Amino acid sequence: MNHSLSIAGYNTRLRPVSISDAEFILRLRNMPHVTGTVGDTVPEVAEQRRWIESYLERSDDYYFIIESLQGQPWGTVGLYDFRAAGAEWGRWIILPGIMAALPSAVLVHQLAFDHFGLAELRGEVVGSNSKVLSFHRRFGGEEVGIARQSRIIQGQYVDIVHFAISRVQWSIAYRKLHALAEQAGRSLGKG
Repeated sequence: MNHSLSIAGYNTRLRPVSISDAEFILRLRNMPHVTGTVGDTVPEVAEQRRWIESYLERSDDYYFIIESLQGQPWGTVGLYDFRAAGAEWGRWIILPGIMAALPSAVLVHQLAFDHFGLAELRGEVVGSNSKVLSFHRRFGGEEVGIARQSRIIQGQYVDIVHFAISRVQWSIAYRKLHALAEQAGRSLGKG
């Protein structure tokens, strides 16, 4: 397994998750702005460590800490479920008040299309997560389906909205997103 892959740009780095990140990930996944918008989370740090240990045994699953160039953790993102010429990106959570959404999204798309040479990148968003749905639409993602009441999160059935972006769509979107990510990166560099 190649869990040493990392990428940096826009005053942001995506570095591989390690077992020592378990406490940060658990805290992040249990923050109020995240509750109900991502899958259920293990309740204890020890369980999160075990999950990361099992993740480290998988191939074609890349889980990253989004951080400053100085190593301050800001969030998580991942590339996984590689099949055919595509993969899924998700596990995307960022601390409130940190403007790393666009830089981290651009970096994970660069990994998918430039490093892995994928033809398509897919994503899933809980239907009630209006901020992330709006982000995907502005980012160039195309809504390709809705799975109604298809997942249980916190004991409630939720809709899952499926998005996809092709290599061609990405190359068009990147032209405008690059400058915006640079602008966001400049603000991150001041913090």
